[in-house]
Amino acid sequence: MQQTASSQYINIYPSKLLLLFYTMIAITVEIALTQIHLPLLWHTACFALLCLYITYLIMRYSLLKHPLSVTGLSYQRDTDKWIVFLRNKKMLDVKISTKTRVTRHWILLELHSKNRDHTAILTIDSIPTKLWSALKAYLN
Repeated sequence: MQQTASSQYINIYPSKLLLLFYTMIAITVEIALTQIHLPLLWHTACFALLCLYITYLIMRYSLLKHPLSVTGLSYQRDTDKWIVFLRNKKMLDVKISTKTRVTRHWILLELHSKNRDHTAILTIDSIPTKLWSALKAYLN
């Protein structure tokens, strides 16, 4: 974490809680698929799609290995701007959307840049506890 008088940098770490959550979802959906009487081909196709989608979610939001994964945030106090840092080494000026959701266990951070929207899912284990509390207070 780097901090100056005019800016605050938040480094986002891979989240074990999100990894566990996505794994539980995959297991639950697979159990539900076994209870539905589908032909083997359809069951195999659904299972393959489930594996691909869960892998994408884990790589993008939990392990932060996807090129568009948000790996850092910086708040510029003097200009009241947010900068997002992506895994592909890009830095973008963003605005925090009103669609951002804050709960006790996670923050779904919706960010808008000029060209596209970005999403970061933050948990208590993905950013330091002190910054977790400060970010929750700022967003509420």
